[in-house]
Amino acid sequence: MKGLLLKDYYLIRDGMVILLLTFVAVGAGLAFLTSPWVLIVVAGATMSFQGAMTVQSDRSTQWDRFSAVLPLPRSTVVSEKYVLYLLLCALGMALGLAVGGIAAALGRAPDPEELYLYASTAVIVCLLTGSVNLPCAFVLTAEKSLAGIILCDVAVSALFAGGIFALRQVMDVKLHMRAVLGIGAAASALCYGLSWVIAARRLPGRDV
Repeated sequence: MKGLLLKDYYLIRDGMVILLLTFVAVGAGLAFLTSPWVLIVVAGATMSFQGAMTVQSDRSTQWDRFSAVLPLPRSTVVSEKYVLYLLLCALGMALGLAVGGIAAALGRAPDPEELYLYASTAVIVCLLTGSVNLPCAFVLTAEKSLAGIILCDVAVSALFAGGIFALRQVMDVKLHMRAVLGIGAAASALCYGLSWVIAARRLPGRDV
């Protein structure tokens, strides 16, 4: 799997440099307009998106057909995308944490509670969307996959807002926001794990 990860790293590294520089420039200003910790969500979602797009890059260059004859289980090719997605998500969140921390130190005292809330939100957004985006990237064409990713992001946002609204009807969400987001992050991780297991078992049977 290390070789597959290196292949994807070489594939996206040039675009990542531009993306990171743009994020640092734009994100620094955004941090002062809103909460500096919102950058954890923005960077995590932006970086992890690159992982899903490598599936389409493999298809456009026909590397997916070449990988079918490599001396390794095809499930490994699928699992590598899930590992790559997690690594990019972690990288994005770490970058958002670093830039947000600098902005917080320059603006006002860092708030650990606010940091926890945004970090939990980042985990929910990244893992919940990834659990759907990655299988869609394998199964759908490039155009449909991109549309699916956009629709998935909208659906996750709607689900998140709808869940908060529903909880408000039965409890004081603000009072229990820490627990709500913690449970949401754990549920998102479970969804991602289930998606990974199912994809690794089912997708190798398709022409991926």
